[in-house]
Amino acid sequence: MNAPFGSTVMGLLLPVLFLAPGVPHADSTFSPAFTSADIVEATTAVDCLDWKIRGICLKLKCGLFGCRIRTVPGVEHRIPHRGVPANTEPGHKPWPDARTLYGRPLAAAADVVSLNTVGVPLGGGHSTVTIPGGSTDAGSQSGDNLRYKEISIVGNPATIAFREWLTSGAVPVACSTNVTPMALYFSSEVNAAAWRTGLTEQLYPATWVPWMRPIGRFSPGMWGTIHPRQGHVQQYHDVLAGAVTAQRAVDIATRAGQPHLYIRVPGISESDEKTDRWQMVHPRSERQCTTFGEDRNYYRDRENVSGPGEGGYGWVYWPLHHCCPGSGMTIARIRF
Repeated sequence: MNAPFGSTVMGLLLPVLFLAPGVPHADSTFSPAFTSADIVEATTAVDCLDWKIRGICLKLKCGLFGCRIRTVPGVEHRIPHRGVPANTEPGHKPWPDARTLYGRPLAAAADVVSLNTVGVPLGGGHSTVTIPGGSTDAGSQSGDNLRYKEISIVGNPATIAFREWLTSGAVPVACSTNVTPMALYFSSEVNAAAWRTGLTEQLYPATWVPWMRPIGRFSPGMWGTIHPRQGHVQQYHDVLAGAVTAQRAVDIATRAGQPHLYIRVPGISESDEKTDRWQMVHPRSERQCTTFGEDRNYYRDRENVSGPGEGGYGWVYWPLHHCCPGSGMTIARIRF
């Protein structure tokens, strides 16, 4: 399988960024919001699994005494692939482990690269116009809010524990995952120019056709649109802005050949904003998943608009996997 656009470059870029001169250590004064242990505990939420038999597979298995064909069920289910923190200021990830690895050092290094190449530091990403009283009541809003979020996609630290849980008999058969725990698959800070300007999105028809790929139902229930896939969103509610930008980021990271720096995980379906499932882990730790846009009142009791962690959110992304489990080569599959 050919490597996706940007995968090799990103692999080479990250060490350079971390070794860039003048890069500070992670900000130890920033209050932690949710931990890797919180994610591990939350992703035992079986309500998100959606396990189903979706067909029949024929598998060819060969050994010392010849080959034989066996029949196995084709299955689909969701796996908590990645943690997706959202934050307003570069480097201020509300997930301390991800912040230490990819937060302030990466943001500061990207700032150095920008300053040395184009002469302009990235600075803060805080381009939010707030309305007094917060954003907890849609009826009290007037005007447009332009909100901005930085997004990272990091391998779920619960991947190994979840795999062991699946194979312990939680389901009859299960798909495997190629996700590396705590590996960085996408960073808006690495893609700073594209994420802040949206220039890479100009060739996509959905950028120019209003509501071509909406998240949620049309007004008044629409949260935003997939394109342009950048960090700015016009949205009253801060948490919905975080959700829209998180959906945009996985739209990039689950597809091949996108004009961004990222690493695509093989073996998973491309994201679909109509069916993707998300589990919030901060500021509320939830035991169920939702599709962004399906709940018009999702913002209630989920806004994070005050305190040291203001603007920070965290979700676990549960993409759908299809597979013919077990050893041997799949030679045919009948789907239903």
